[in-house]
Amino acid sequence: MELLIVVAIIGIIGTLVIVFLNPLSQLGKAQDTKRKKDLNLLRKAIEEWYNDKGCYPKPEEICYSEPQNVCENTPSGGSIISQMCNICGNENDSPDFLPYLQRLPCDPLHPKYTYVYEVEAQPGFSCGSIDNTTHICASWYRVYSSLFDREDKDSMAVGCAGDGCGFAKRQLENPAITSFPDGYGFNYGVSSSNTALSSAKKWYCQTAEETCGRCGNSYNECMASGDCEEYGYVIYPGVTAQNCQDHI
Repeated sequence: MELLIVVAIIGIIGTLVIVFLNPLSQLGKAQDTKRKKDLNLLRKAIEEWYNDKGCYPKPEEICYSEPQNVCENTPSGGSIISQMCNICGNENDSPDFLPYLQRLPCDPLHPKYTYVYEVEAQPGFSCGSIDNTTHICASWYRVYSSLFDREDKDSMAVGCAGDGCGFAKRQLENPAITSFPDGYGFNYGVSSSNTALSSAKKWYCQTAEETCGRCGNSYNECMASGDCEEYGYVIYPGVTAQNCQDHI
């Protein structure tokens, strides 16, 4: 009987430790710390590249994946404003970034998540053009990441809380490519000093099973409105409110 009591007490203590420490949350926060450190290293390396060459890296000079054109309007029209691609030094096709970095960093959960590089495209090209849209000498860049904590204070500081940064899937020239998230989908990033992270201008939440309601111009406005909390759905642009995809 005494042994059973001791075992029960140990079990209760173990359960309490798991509940209070929440190891999954602790692991997620540790991964977020690495992501922030990686992006700061990338920013420093990219700026050093610019100081030496007078241009920011082309996609093939920093990414392992083929660049994807981002259109100003939709894939069927409008102009190409940027190119996006994935960064990870562990990939076979990743370029050498010496002497700026020994190895380009990878997201802790790569390839499920990846660092995304966005750079200015050659101006004057329209969506669907067969010409090379890579800028000869890009003057701005952005790097995006996805943090475990969607309300991280640094995420809010850069205007990306609630997965509000990046681009809409419909802006991709080839939306079928799945290496970028739906909607906007990023909640952290860095950029050159002459630009800001691209973010959603209109926010929606799924206010009923099949409807979307605009709740503001920012994440904070949506949270203050109370509409999304009432129905328990994630504010869009987040990657889970699928029924709102056509509204961005």
